[in-house]
Amino acid sequence: MHRLRWVWILWLAALIWLWAVPVGAQTEGGDRVIFGRSYTLPSGHRLKGDLAVFGGTVTLEEDSEVDGDIMVAGGSLSVAGRVEGDIAVLGGSLSLLDTAYVDGDIAVFGGSVHRAEGAIVTGEVVTGFQWERTWPFFRRPTSVPEIPEVASVSGADLLVRAFLKILAAFLLAALMAVLAVVVLALAPEATARVGEAVQTSPGLSVIIGLMTLVLALGMALVLAITICFLPIALLLTIALLLALLYGWIALGWLLGDRLLRALDVEEPQPVLSGVIGVPLITLVTRLPCLGFVLFLLGASLGLGAVVLTRAGMQQPPAAAEPGPVTER
Repeated sequence: MHRLRWVWILWLAALIWLWAVPVGAQTEGGDRVIFGRSYTLPSGHRLKGDLAVFGGTVTLEEDSEVDGDIMVAGGSLSVAGRVEGDIAVLGGSLSLLDTAYVDGDIAVFGGSVHRAEGAIVTGEVVTGFQWERTWPFFRRPTSVPEIPEVASVSGADLLVRAFLKILAAFLLAALMAVLAVVVLALAPEATARVGEAVQTSPGLSVIIGLMTLVLALGMALVLAITICFLPIALLLTIALLLALLYGWIALGWLLGDRLLRALDVEEPQPVLSGVIGVPLITLVTRLPCLGFVLFLLGASLGLGAVVLTRAGMQQPPAAAEPGPVTER
């Protein structure tokens, strides 16, 4: 299992190398980085080096061989050949067919692994965060929680841990950007109304959003206690999540629209504004300490605006206009 420590360090090196070296310049005899595409190692072929997969699909056919470690992030790996090294999967899927042979350890975090009966793995197969002899901060507490010694956490451990957190934040921001494109492409005017409610009535939106959040969660909890009303509780929870997501996208659209107008962009496209603003506010909520507070404030603000505009179906309450000034 000690070699898995270096597998995660190779993640960072592979990611940096991805931006520095074009994929087309890589040779069959060296390390390979697969980014968002498909790659197949044919039967009888041998790859001498490490293999890193980012959002792609990799197939190792029967009688093929990889003489190195394999790292998969957000992609899929199907192994029917031989791997002379460790396999690490982060947010992806791994399939070991009957003819697969892995001469090393396998670690899967936030993903799935399917192992056929005939697949052979000489090392350990670890899923989730159940390491016991490697990194102290990945130890799973038993009856008495163990506090790792500070001296046992190396600089490489801290570096990989920070890199994984940053990678997860950017993957979440990218997912939110995709959702923003879909929503703004289908309902740009309705989303604009929700964003306008955020701008004209921010205080009222926060209050209504907090009240809606508390009441909806309370009702869902009460309904879930009775088995007969469990489906209603699930539907209520799903509706609340969709409303929160819609309000969050509208809030991000408003921020992106204001940023583009500040850069002298006349009539910014809604989709472009969402692609800029939604990932930005998502990344801000990943900040330590203040992240949760900012998320709760933004979620309440967007949810309240969704309620005020009936999900963008009606105009938001008009902002208070100053009355006429009388001269004395």
